[in-house]
Amino acid sequence: MAVSLRARGNFRHRNCDFPPVTLNFRKSQVEGTLFERQDKLKMVAHCKITRQYEQSVLREYLAYRLLNSVTDLSFRVRLLQVVWVDSEERRASMVRSAFLIEHKDRLAARIGRTEQEIESAEITAIEPDHLNLLSMFQYLIGNSDWSLVTAEDEEHCCHNIDLIDSGDEWFLVPYDFDLAGLVDAKYRSSFNINQTRRRVYGGYCKTPPGQMGAALDAIGALEDDIIDLAKQVPSVEEASTSRRVEYLEGFFSADRDELLQVFDKHCLGRR
Repeated sequence: MAVSLRARGNFRHRNCDFPPVTLNFRKSQVEGTLFERQDKLKMVAHCKITRQYEQSVLREYLAYRLLNSVTDLSFRVRLLQVVWVDSEERRASMVRSAFLIEHKDRLAARIGRTEQEIESAEITAIEPDHLNLLSMFQYLIGNSDWSLVTAEDEEHCCHNIDLIDSGDEWFLVPYDFDLAGLVDAKYRSSFNINQTRRRVYGGYCKTPPGQMGAALDAIGALEDDIIDLAKQVPSVEEASTSRRVEYLEGFFSADRDELLQVFDKHCLGRR
């Protein structure tokens, strides 16, 4: 297919040899193919040539799959094996893992809601149970790189979050998990992020601890599915599989009451 490509992303665009790209398909060519009805798709690839960076891609793919198991209000992903060819013939071709991310318009159509672009989000307008569930998921994977306000170079709310409108309430759809402790991308050292992969709660002080307990229980009920996924998603090396399983098991082995105290103490917006 004659597919147009555009480099995207901020940090990875500037610092990676293989930045994330957007694939733009010609509608006349996708009919009857695997890409039928697709227009634009984001593709996440390795940052640099070493296998360490491919491992990060597979762990970020796992993060998306884990969120799929938690809620349908999440971007679907598809794993790829991509052949990279050096057009200047300085290096032999190579095969690396990558993945495609569902377009936000397709997600909105799939769940019967509307994607929104606004400058900021009011906490009171966000469906509380869903907000709690997503806050819990971000804690599970050790991700603090998200916010309900815009970040530098972003035009719309929110940072690494898309907003989906459902009448009187909004739902959050997170993306970009490369700086999560679970993913542990090599370039995390370039950011002001705890390098120990220690989890930091980034949810909001909107609901009492009892409702946070419901979100914690909902994630806890999926423990077997989550651990199985962590084992099933491919790895470059077996040690990486063990490491990501161990990281996730650390969440499930924590004391429930102590976790709820952490959430209540460190939630954002407390006066």
